[in-house]
Amino acid sequence: MAMGSTVPGQRAAILYTLIASARRHGHNPQEYLKDVLRQLEQNQEAARAIANKNYQDNPLRQLAETLTPENWTQPNGTPANGTPPAK
Repeated sequence: MAMGSTVPGQRAAILYTLIASARRHGHNPQEYLKDVLRQLEQNQEAARAIANKNYQDNPLRQLAETLTPENWTQPNGTPANGTPPAK
């Protein structure tokens, strides 16, 4: 356990929360995290804004909201429950 800093514990708590939330919404946590990290890697501006919690009045808010487990869809467009998206 790290002594002298709460940062590692806070980061672990965020990760565990994302994993639990992904499971609760029927997602495979590994696939969810892989896709979210891929999207953030592709958009460094969004990643910085999200990390700094500086997206409230920003067009990047839409991206941040689509990456939450309750709004995320699998890369193939299939929702968590396995039914294809409506056309």
